[in-house]
Amino acid sequence: MRPSALLLKSYIVTDVNVTANRAFDPTKDVNLGLRDLVVEPDCRKDEKNPREWRIFLRVKDSQNKESNSPYSFRIELMGFFSVDATVPAATLDVFACVNGTSVLYSTAREVLRSLMCMGPYQPILLPAACFFDQQHKLEGGSVPAVKGAVPAALDAGAPNTAAEPVVPADAGTAKVGKARAKQAPKQKDGEK
Repeated sequence: MRPSALLLKSYIVTDVNVTANRAFDPTKDVNLGLRDLVVEPDCRKDEKNPREWRIFLRVKDSQNKESNSPYSFRIELMGFFSVDATVPAATLDVFACVNGTSVLYSTAREVLRSLMCMGPYQPILLPAACFFDQQHKLEGGSVPAVKGAVPAALDAGAPNTAAEPVVPADAGTAKVGKARAKQAPKQKDGEK
């Protein structure tokens, strides 16, 4: 194990909303996958110091009725990162965006899960995601590229569309325990 070349200096949650889904059917399986998530990263480097980064991430469900999700949700985070001088300048943009977005996504998963624990159904654990082949929008609309890098989906022979990541339809399904309503503990006779 070694220290990461990406330092998370701090992060803030700028917006979060978790709502119990009234249309949720606890007798059916939850089928929430990566295809049902909208994940929007936005990476911005400091003009004076290209090793300092501010990364925004929005994660929300797409309101797909077939997913039978017990919750609808939205979260936005902003992380402040610093990249070590050992990372070559040629790969700096991709390194910061891919790794910074991954850190924020993991944070978003846990914040959402924690909030869902207070709801009427078992919490959802969002599927893990890889951001290596994700197109990251940099400030000014440019997209970083690594010379010689092949996105994982292209390597597998799948066609690549311009700005959308290629994700198999059955990739990464949310994990949820028995998705049933929580029940209050039974009271003994004579207790209020």
